[in-house]
Amino acid sequence: MIIAFLAAAWLGAQTAEPAQQDLAPPETARSVELSRVFPFWQDYLALPEDERDAFSMVYRFSTVTEPPEGGEWRFWTDTGGGPERLVLDPTGAAIPPQDAEFGPDERLITDAPEGGVAVAMALRPIGALRDTYAVDDLERATAQANTAIRSMMGLRALVMPRLDTVQFVFDGPAPDAVLVAEDGSERELMSVYENTITFAPRDRAHRNAVELRFGGAPVSVTLEAGR
Repeated sequence: MIIAFLAAAWLGAQTAEPAQQDLAPPETARSVELSRVFPFWQDYLALPEDERDAFSMVYRFSTVTEPPEGGEWRFWTDTGGGPERLVLDPTGAAIPPQDAEFGPDERLITDAPEGGVAVAMALRPIGALRDTYAVDDLERATAQANTAIRSMMGLRALVMPRLDTVQFVFDGPAPDAVLVAEDGSERELMSVYENTITFAPRDRAHRNAVELRFGGAPVSVTLEAGR
């Protein structure tokens, strides 16, 4: 999977303090500074709202070490008031707690073993998952995200590939996908591979397209450097 840019955070560097509350981390849990797990979040929030109203940033947790059979690795955040569960969405993504100030004592805690989980940043178009997308909205999302990366990353952004592609991932084989032109005509979108459909809004081949329609809603949509 190609994502906008990676910030791998290998969780489990230190042992967490035992927590005395229901559903609390076990005494063997490990922790890492919250700022290491969620880099650039404060920079993202510092952007003017009209410069980030077409895309959002999330952090996707991926398993490096398999959890016990029938179980899953669990995560908690502690911003000073004790551990609270961090719930991941069906794609394994989450955002930091709203009250996080990213001080040195704020932690992310997990029962995964050291090196068992990695975290990567991903950018998404704003809006609910659906079976119809306006091409203008996707083009605006990629444009905003590219501008935001340059602002957040500084000189490092110069060596990063440009986000020009939207990747749609489906639960099972990708459905039919059609592009609707200004005159109402339709044509099949050919960039389909297994459970994934990719679409480059600014591609010349799509210059007259106004809408992208699928035979079902995706389970994940991310902005990618596709070329």
